[in-house]
Amino acid sequence: MSNPVPHDEPIGRDREIREFELDYGFEAPIARVFVILGDIHQWPEEQSPRMLVRKDLERVGIGFADMTRATLTFAPGAASATRVRIRHELCKSDEQVRMWQAYWAELAKSIRDRLAI
Repeated sequence: MSNPVPHDEPIGRDREIREFELDYGFEAPIARVFVILGDIHQWPEEQSPRMLVRKDLERVGIGFADMTRATLTFAPGAASATRVRIRHELCKSDEQVRMWQAYWAELAKSIRDRLAI
C-alpha cells in the first residue's frame, strides 16, 4: 500500500518549482487573437519559444529556452471579446516568475496594439 502525498505538498524532486496564472482580455474575436498567438513565428524571439501543442481556437502550449512552459487557453468574453488564460509552469525562482509576468504583460500590450489597427 502506498502513502499518498498530501495535496498541498509539492510533488517531484524539485520542491522549489513555481507556477502562476494570468488572465488577459482582448477586444477581438477568438479567431483573430488565436491567429496571432497560435503562430509561433509572430512571437518575440528572445525567449526562443517553440510550439508544443496547438488545438485550434482552444489552446496553445509553448516551451521556452529556460525549460519553462506555458499553456494559453482561449475563451469567449463579453460581446466579441476574447479571454486568454496563461498558466506558466516550471519556474525556478521568484525572480524568474517576475521576469515571465513582465514578459506576458509586454506581449499582451503588443497584441492589443496590433488588434487596434
